[in-house]
Amino acid sequence: MPLVPKQQVLQLYRRLLAGTRGLQLSNAEYVRMRLRREFERSRGVRDVAGQRALFEARWDTGG
Repeated sequence: MPLVPKQQVLQLYRRLLAGTRGLQLSNAEYVRMRLRREFERSRGVRDVAGQRALFEARWDTGG
Protein backbone atom coordinates (compact mmCIF):
# COMPACT_ATOMS: atom_id res chain seq x y z
CA MET A 1 0.00 0.00 0.00
CA PRO A 2 1.43 3.41 -0.92
CA LEU A 3 2.43 5.85 1.78
CA VAL A 4 0.46 8.68 0.17
CA PRO A 5 -2.73 8.14 -1.86
CA LYS A 6 -2.62 9.24 -5.50
CA GLN A 7 -5.36 11.80 -4.89
CA GLN A 8 -3.23 13.59 -2.28
CA VAL A 9 -0.24 13.64 -4.61
CA LEU A 10 -2.35 15.20 -7.37
CA GLN A 11 -3.75 17.73 -4.92
CA LEU A 12 -0.22 18.69 -3.87
CA TYR A 13 0.83 19.08 -7.53
CA ARG A 14 -2.16 21.32 -8.26
CA ARG A 15 -1.53 23.46 -5.18
CA LEU A 16 2.13 23.90 -6.08
CA LEU A 17 1.20 24.89 -9.63
CA ALA A 18 -1.37 27.37 -8.31
CA GLY A 19 1.34 28.86 -6.12
CA THR A 20 3.29 29.86 -9.22
CA ARG A 21 0.60 32.31 -10.32
CA GLY A 22 2.09 35.16 -8.30
CA LEU A 23 5.59 34.75 -9.70
CA GLN A 24 7.03 36.81 -12.51
CA LEU A 25 6.44 35.12 -15.84
CA SER A 26 9.99 33.85 -16.39
CA ASN A 27 10.22 32.46 -12.85
CA ALA A 28 6.77 30.85 -13.04
CA GLU A 29 7.65 29.01 -16.25
CA TYR A 30 10.86 27.66 -14.71
CA VAL A 31 9.13 26.53 -11.51
CA ARG A 32 6.32 24.82 -13.46
CA MET A 33 8.87 23.04 -15.61
CA ARG A 34 10.77 21.82 -12.52
CA LEU A 35 7.57 20.71 -10.79
CA ARG A 36 6.43 18.74 -13.80
CA ARG A 37 9.83 17.14 -14.29
CA GLU A 38 10.09 16.06 -10.66
CA PHE A 39 6.55 14.69 -10.51
CA GLU A 40 6.98 12.85 -13.83
CA ARG A 41 10.31 11.40 -12.69
CA SER A 42 8.70 10.14 -9.49
CA ARG A 43 5.49 8.86 -11.06
CA GLY A 44 6.41 5.19 -10.99
CA VAL A 45 7.41 5.02 -7.32
CA ARG A 46 4.93 2.69 -5.65
CA ASP A 47 6.74 1.27 -2.64
CA VAL A 48 6.62 2.94 0.76
CA ALA A 49 10.41 3.18 1.11
CA GLY A 50 10.72 4.91 -2.26
CA GLN A 51 7.92 7.36 -1.46
CA ARG A 52 9.45 8.13 1.93
CA ALA A 53 12.79 8.83 0.25
CA LEU A 54 11.08 11.28 -2.12
CA PHE A 55 9.44 13.14 0.74
CA GLU A 56 12.72 13.37 2.63
CA ALA A 57 14.80 14.39 -0.41
CA ARG A 58 15.61 18.03 -1.01
CA TRP A 59 15.80 19.57 -4.46
CA ASP A 60 19.22 20.62 -5.48
CA THR A 61 19.75 24.01 -7.05
CA GLY A 62 20.88 22.58 -10.36
CA GLY A 63 18.72 21.61 -13.33
